[in-house]
Amino acid sequence: MKRRSLYLIVVVALVLGMALPVATSVMASGIGGNKTTVQNPGDPQHPVDRYVIGQTIYYSLMIDNRSSTEDMIVKIRDRIPLDPATGDEIPGVTTTYWWNNDTSQWVLSDPDTPVTIPPDESWYGTFEYEIIEDGVLKHPVLDIDVWVNELLASGTQGPDTVNYAQAKTVRVIQPGIELQKDVTPGVAEVGQNVTYTFTITNTGDWPLENITIEDDKLPDPDLQAEIPGDLVLAEHGEEGDSHTFTYEYTIQEGDLPLENTATVWGTAEDFDPDIEVAVVSDTDEAEVTLDADPSIAIEKAVWDGEEWQY
Repeated sequence: MKRRSLYLIVVVALVLGMALPVATSVMASGIGGNKTTVQNPGDPQHPVDRYVIGQTIYYSLMIDNRSSTEDMIVKIRDRIPLDPATGDEIPGVTTTYWWNNDTSQWVLSDPDTPVTIPPDESWYGTFEYEIIEDGVLKHPVLDIDVWVNELLASGTQGPDTVNYAQAKTVRVIQPGIELQKDVTPGVAEVGQNVTYTFTITNTGDWPLENITIEDDKLPDPDLQAEIPGDLVLAEHGEEGDSHTFTYEYTIQEGDLPLENTATVWGTAEDFDPDIEVAVVSDTDEAEVTLDADPSIAIEKAVWDGEEWQY
């Protein structure tokens, strides 16, 4: 898988971060907030908090001034990604983005433009990032691949110092598929039947659906008919993680030698196939050669002056 490098200068989100009123009530002094993932209406959908490497993740952010009397003045930043075992930065991978309140953009160094949030109001913003392979690590307890990032705010609330940190963890699935294609007999002649055996195996950590197969020589509609339309391959190592079927073919005039390649596709279950990184594929080939009369081969041999070349 190609690894994507981080840009030296990045504008991650252009949505304004501003203090918006919330329901007024008498609240204790302090700071709060929230960080959630969102799916934009009209975008290809997928299971909540489930992503694939290379997919863009969208976050909704909030920093809440819980004082009824004091303004809160804070600098806002986001660290992405973090080590799920320790919460620490990953050397050479983690990047800190700072909110520039003058330009309403995320930048890579402290712009020293704190946000002022009036009493009982909140700052709202968005953040987006493409998941890279280097930042995906195993969860220490759940033993699944995850991606972690953290929203932070620090500053003052009247005479008091305030600090806020909210980490968000999502699961990153790594779908995979494998095709094995065999043919018997491997030597045949025109008019003879040969039998292809196809085995499709889920090699990833998430179920696969929308299993589709094509072959560059065999009739696709007939071949696809051998796969149930509702077939779901369980994640690798679980019962039902593979599907095997056979297909009989009659050798036609001009076929031999018959070299053909099949390709299979599968989509991570409940992921929209328009999310390209959620669709996986594999190919395999098989060959049937001509059962030729040795005398024919001799007639086609060429004398190079020293020996016959076949």
